[in-house]
Amino acid sequence: MIAVRIGPDFRMVGGRRPKYFERRAKPKKPQHLTDHDCINIRLPTYGGIYAWEFEKARARLKVRVDGSWCSTNMA
Repeated sequence: MIAVRIGPDFRMVGGRRPKYFERRAKPKKPQHLTDHDCINIRLPTYGGIYAWEFEKARARLKVRVDGSWCSTNMA
């Protein structure tokens, strides 16, 4: 099987409710997100919960987060 790109890469942005950090410490690095209630996504082509991906100056990091909500739709 050969994979062929059918579209460009896309970027996602994290967000939060204004009152969320009134009772939680703000994360200083991506690894701190494991202490927070995050939204996960389950992709049928991935085979499970997708790890959050971060990139800075070509250094890549994947973080597995927990949360009370999971989506099966990127939109």
